[in-house]
Amino acid sequence: MTAFIVIVTNPFEPVASRSVHAVEAGITLGGLLQACGIAEDCWLDGPEILIGGMTVPVGIYAVRAIGDGEVVTVIRWPQGGGGGGGGGEQYLYQLHVIGQGEYAVEQIRIEDTPISSFEEVQTETVPPGSRVTLFEPDVVTAAEVAGQELVAPNLVIGG
Repeated sequence: MTAFIVIVTNPFEPVASRSVHAVEAGITLGGLLQACGIAEDCWLDGPEILIGGMTVPVGIYAVRAIGDGEVVTVIRWPQGGGGGGGGGEQYLYQLHVIGQGEYAVEQIRIEDTPISSFEEVQTETVPPGSRVTLFEPDVVTAAEVAGQELVAPNLVIGG
């Protein structure tokens, strides 16, 4: 009796970051996690487990046995938990470049709601020549790619 485990280490790149493993059916999800080095006291922070596309509640990991032929997907979020911090919280970091040069930003809104209405949202306006300090942007600029042109596949380039 065999079951299959699909481990996705980065759900934002589900194909490139996945590995597939065969395991003996009958092992519990908790036993599987412990065999992977994830202690029971860390289960609330991740990973997320799906069987047949349905999320399995953390509370039954210790008793939910993996059946013969079942496909179990284990999503190991980057940085643990839900992607940003512990406790399953997820954080979205966005860096928007609105143009080149100086701009007067009068309002920042989501639809018709001022951004200040969302107390969990932090913003930073970065003038030209300054550094982003709110988070690590982790952007690499390479001179080797300057001057390239992306042409739509439906356009014919004539000579």
